[in-house]
Amino acid sequence: MTWAVMDQLPIGSLVKAAAATGVFQVLPDAMVWRAIRPRNGWLLEDLAMGFAMVFATALPAQTIAGLMHSRIPAYVVPLLFVTVFAAVPVLRRRVLEARWSPLP
Repeated sequence: MTWAVMDQLPIGSLVKAAAATGVFQVLPDAMVWRAIRPRNGWLLEDLAMGFAMVFATALPAQTIAGLMHSRIPAYVVPLLFVTVFAAVPVLRRRVLEARWSPLP
């Protein structure tokens, strides 16, 4: 996204980059974190650990894609995580039942 702004690319490029980041990195990582954390947690904890979970999906996906010289694994692996977490009832329930509250 920074590259799009620095090179003064059209605003559509920035929107496309933000959407890709949300769909291919933030969504899968947030789903993984919400599935493994305790039911009740803090918002700050969710934000910090959700970003840290990039090592669970995005980093392996991009490494595989780089080794294969193809973009396809970078798209498929995170979407595979989303599909599994949405399709398996136990995982879907854990993700949806996770709650957060502000710091005390």
